[in-house]
Formats: sequence, structure tokens, C-alpha cells
Amino acid sequence: MSTPLTEEKLEAIRARHAAATPGPWAWFGYLSRPGASKNLNRLHLATVNRGRRYVMDFVRMGMRSAQPRFQPPGGFMVPASDLAEYEVEYRDDIKGIAHPDARFLAASWEDVRDLLAHITSITAREHSANERAETWEGEARAYHTRVEELEAECASLRAAEARVRELLEAVGDFLATLYATPLNPYPDEHDPRAAGWADALRAGREGANAMAGAFNAARAGVAPTPTPERARPAVDTRRVCDCLGSCRGAEKLSPGWRCASEPRTRARIAPTPVPTVPPMVARDGKDGAR
Repeated sequence: MSTPLTEEKLEAIRARHAAATPGPWAWFGYLSRPGASKNLNRLHLATVNRGRRYVMDFVRMGMRSAQPRFQPPGGFMVPASDLAEYEVEYRDDIKGIAHPDARFLAASWEDVRDLLAHITSITAREHSANERAETWEGEARAYHTRVEELEAECASLRAAEARVRELLEAVGDFLATLYATPLNPYPDEHDPRAAGWADALRAGREGANAMAGAFNAARAGVAPTPTPERARPAVDTRRVCDCLGSCRGAEKLSPGWRCASEPRTRARIAPTPVPTVPPMVARDGKDGAR
């Protein structure tokens, strides 16, 4: 059962790999073929480079040459000579041992090296992914905050729109009240329109107050509209000709000049409107006098 690969365990594996004989490794030596008249065995595990370094060999002093044994699946221990892979048929030099454990031992150094490199690459990618995730989380929080601000702004705009609608309704009611107001400023008591004169004035005043309140509420919720600049009156920059009419008319002057004796236009005064006097109405007194 495998155990979690902690950072301490990974450092221990790196230390053992660095302290071991640098690979790659392979099986070398010679093993007498089964049934040979001479039993000369010389087997060792060593590096494959030219400066060969021995990793493991087998020696039995005072006895015949030693060789390792391996157990095939479902069988008994078998000498390495029975599992040897020979380079050529006519020599006892081997190039490997046909057993999973023997192959595992020979390839262990390279496998550990490649696995450590892969773990280093995965760790670097994990750190990079974590950094990107933190960046994306910050951007997501910023977007979420911006969405909340936009939602609040939309709610404020909807409220302002509602206040504007209320203002338009108040203006409409006020205009309707003004339209229904009697035209004669001095109605008499028999005028059928005079019955609602006080009510009309009161309704108009209330409508004006409602219109002003809605307008102030709308102005508080909506950014004020910049006041347009007032149109400046045109200034005549032409030079004045003081020839006292000797130029015979302003049309004779060249461009850039105007006549000092040009006639001025008199403004017409609008006639004063005559107030409408209500007609006399016959009334009967208590004593029958008219």
C-alpha cells in the first residue's frame, strides 16, 4: 500500500538518489550456460558509461562462482543463468536477465531520476496555477464589486425615472386644472363656473406644490443638467463714419464702415389691454327693489 508522498519523503528520495552511483545501470558479466562443463560465473550490476562503476556483484570464496537467483511468477527460485540474455550464441557474455525484478533493479536509477524531474515540473506548474488562480480571484472580486455598483446605479436610475414620471403626472394634473379654471377673473355668483373657483385655486396650488416636490426629488436623484451659456448680444465692430451725410447713404460706404447718421428704428409700444368689465346683473332686494 502506497503512502502519501509528503515533502519530507520526497526530499529523502532525492537524497538517496543523489548519493547512489550515477546511472544508468545494466547487468554485465558472464554466466555459464546450463549443462556447460565449466561453471564460471561472473555477474555484476554496473554503469553503462565508459568509466564503468560497479553497483553490485556476487562472490563466494572457497566455493563455486556465485550467481543470483530470481523467482518467476508461480515458480521456485531459478538461477540467473537460466534467465540470462546472451549477446551472442557462442559466448557467455550476457546483456541482461529476463526477469521483472532484474529489469527493475537495472532501470531503477533512471526511473527515479525521471520521476523526480516530473514531480519538479508538476510542482512548478502547480505554483503557477495557484498564482493565476489568486489573480483571477482578485479580478472576480473586482468584477463582483463593479456589478454591485452597477446594480445600485440601475436602482437609482429606476427610482429617478419613477420620480420623473410622478413629475410628469403632476405637471399634467396641474395643466388640466389650469385648463379647467374660469377665464373671467371676476365671475359673479350666478356664473356656473364660479362654484368651483376656490376648489380650482386650491387644486392648482396643491398641484404646483406636488410638481415642485417631485421636481426636487428628481433633481436630487439625477445629476444636474449643466446650465447652457447665455447668448451674448452681437456687437457692431464697424468703424463709424462722421461725414454728417456727405457719403449720401450708408449703402455707399465700403465694408467695415457704418454711417453715424443712420436713422434709428422706433420701437412700437403695444397698446394697453382694456380689462373686461363683467355685465351688470339684475338683482332683486328683499323689499322688491331692483
